[in-house]
Amino acid sequence: MPKEELLDELWGDRFVSEWALSTAVKHARRALGDDGARQHIIKTSHGRGYRLVVPVERIEHRVTVDAGPSGRDDAVRVEPVDGSSPQVGALHRLPRPVTLLGRDGELKRLEELNEPRSAVTIVGPGGVGKTSLALKMAHELGEDGHDIWFCDLAAQDGDGVASEVLDVVDSTAGSGGVSIDRIAERPGHGRTTLFLDNCEHVIDAVRTLADGLLDRLPNLSIVATSRDVIRLPEERLVRLAGLRGGDPHSPAVQLFMRRGGQLGTMTGTDEDRKIAVRIVDRLDGLPLALELAATRLTSASPSEVLDALDDQLAVLRGGPGSERHSTMERTIDWSYRLLSPEEQQVLSELSVFRSPFRLDAATYVVEAEGVAEFVHRLVQCSMLSVVQGSHGTRFRMLEPIRQFIEERSEEGGLIGLRTRHAEYFAERIATLARLLHTSDEPVAAAALTAEWPDVVDTVRWGLDAGRPDIAVEPLVRLGFHIRWQQRTEAYGWLEAGLK
Repeated sequence: MPKEELLDELWGDRFVSEWALSTAVKHARRALGDDGARQHIIKTSHGRGYRLVVPVERIEHRVTVDAGPSGRDDAVRVEPVDGSSPQVGALHRLPRPVTLLGRDGELKRLEELNEPRSAVTIVGPGGVGKTSLALKMAHELGEDGHDIWFCDLAAQDGDGVASEVLDVVDSTAGSGGVSIDRIAERPGHGRTTLFLDNCEHVIDAVRTLADGLLDRLPNLSIVATSRDVIRLPEERLVRLAGLRGGDPHSPAVQLFMRRGGQLGTMTGTDEDRKIAVRIVDRLDGLPLALELAATRLTSASPSEVLDALDDQLAVLRGGPGSERHSTMERTIDWSYRLLSPEEQQVLSELSVFRSPFRLDAATYVVEAEGVAEFVHRLVQCSMLSVVQGSHGTRFRMLEPIRQFIEERSEEGGLIGLRTRHAEYFAERIATLARLLHTSDEPVAAAALTAEWPDVVDTVRWGLDAGRPDIAVEPLVRLGFHIRWQQRTEAYGWLEAGLK
């Protein structure tokens, strides 16, 4: 059939590009087990259109679309009128997909892990794009013939999880009692994937429900998004960090440039891209943070947005998203409130570190018992991230989280904390300075570079406290390193410390 006839048949009087038709053909081929290379079923007639090269039996289908709030589709299903099995998957309460940049590796890993009776959790801090990745996967699975059930649990408490899932899998279920057996009756016998979005505040209820459904449904798989692990038997994790930055064409920079261009304030010049690289680095590549920062471009230049990031929470206020995601502060507060008081206290004390820190540093600075276990839990719930490098395992707090904690810390309670921090790094500098004159010099130099923001805080604290053993002696020990790395700011500190 010629392209023009196909366009008229599918879209009528609406204007669409030939790209839309090519995409539709691609999806049809995928559903039929064909592709553009083999073309065993749908063959391209170059310059004309497409034709079917196999015998065709016409079966009447009906398409049901129930529009939900905020542009969402509560249910989209393609079914043969005669009741036979559909050729494509059914999509239930699945929001429309969003543009996804820089997540090809994570998406591929998700698809590899998604097997019958499997549970995969996409884990990461708020605003990192867990839901966007889940949506992309859900749409692709639907094209491959899976039944997809998508449940947003953000507004539910523990008691409401099972009811929400039952309402999604059967909106006509009525008001009877909710049980796992009742939910398990609804899905069909084909490959089915249940997506449970925003689980971190109802983990116990999700674990019970998911465990029961996987026991009862051999063709079911579950994909959850959460800031914390669900702790299901044999749970598989896909951890998300911020989008890759570092160069003008990285995914994070592309996202920021695209949003800035949509607002009409970024022109794509080399200077704009250089500033965007620095903004992305300051915001750790977090998609939500980049989106919120881009909204500031309606009233500020890119360089002014960059300068304002010393107070990130102020810059990242206001913008699109749900109540939890309308500001970066609310996003962090949602996670913070899920911590126990002891975990909140340890996180507060760990905010003293300006750079990725070692476990021995945390143990020295934090007063609580069992610091290693606290750090482990804070990594699990995405309040800390793990950094691996040539200088060993370190732990890092995202800058927006650190600023959030710092705003809530009482100055009086920080005196002993900052003293321990400064004393630890004064001793640490002495150790690294000795190693600079041994065969371990590359490792020591790399460690100093990684820890330099904390070295700076240590020296400044020593100057303010009148402690030459912390303000002067570390700089003297690092004399060679300071000259070699051209850290000229240290000369001013040394001069001030000797007065």
